Amino acid sequence: SNWIRGVQDLFRVVDYLCQAEDVNQDKLICVGLSNGAARAITAMSIDERFKAGILISAGLTDWHQNRPVLNHYHFAPHVSQPLLMITGLQDSLYRYENSQVPLFQDLGSSEKKHVALPGGHLPDVNEIVETIHAWIPQQFPNAD
Repeated sequence: SNWIRGVQDLFRVVDYLCQAEDVNQDKLICVGLSNGAARAITAMSIDERFKAGILISAGLTDWHQNRPVLNHYHFAPHVSQPLLMITGLQDSLYRYENSQVPLFQDLGSSEKKHVALPGGHLPDVNEIVETIHAWIPQQFPNAD
């Protein structure tokens, strides 16, 4: 399926990055937006080379209920990396109470933060960037 191939492609990108001399493998962050956030959950649950994750506009859905290999319900508890989840309070696709909050609770990481910003499925980009810039130094204090 395209879903599985997309996650496999992500692993290939990480393989390539880990061979590059100018990439610090100890600071690889997996970032996913919307449906990509679901794929990021799958990838981080399988590949420990990701040292942290950022999920933007993420939430649980029942779209893949009958297809377990595609369903991030099964993968979320196995994510152990530090996580930042940024969502929109007025997101009509992933509603706050019945989609975003349950996903956040299901994520297995003991170091996780959920920031719900004003806005819809994609909150203000400047606020997203500010939130990420404030969070990364907490995860990687000596980042270059």
